[in-house]
Amino acid sequence: MFNNGVTHDIVKDDFDGCLLILRWLSYMPETMLHLPPILPEIHDSINRSIDFTPTSTPYDPRHMIQGRQLTSLHQTNSNNDIGTSTTPTFQSGFFDRDSFIEIMKGWAKTVVCGRARLGGIRKLIYIQNSLKINIFFLS
Repeated sequence: MFNNGVTHDIVKDDFDGCLLILRWLSYMPETMLHLPPILPEIHDSINRSIDFTPTSTPYDPRHMIQGRQLTSLHQTNSNNDIGTSTTPTFQSGFFDRDSFIEIMKGWAKTVVCGRARLGGIRKLIYIQNSLKINIFFLS
């Protein structure tokens, strides 16, 4: 049961479920009287450049939020053998790397909702998913 409007995420086993709960709780204050936690030791630099650039064509908004792994092909020329190799590079997004947790992925297909950190500070994300928007004209 995933696409039911109640389930926030699914995991493969109980251990991953516990890890997800702990990660989710890391965004919550200790009590309602405390401020939300700021994690200064595990965030990207605030002065970093953002590599992802939105385009006028539909794109996955998750790439803008969390970045993405790109693979570039290079020609190699070693010992008179010409070949190709792949080099993985990371294209950074707006928020800290590996801090984005998407909720209700299977329910609301036209929006991307979740939590991420920016400079270690928690932020709520709600963005339109332009890949899933269909326009129908009735005649």
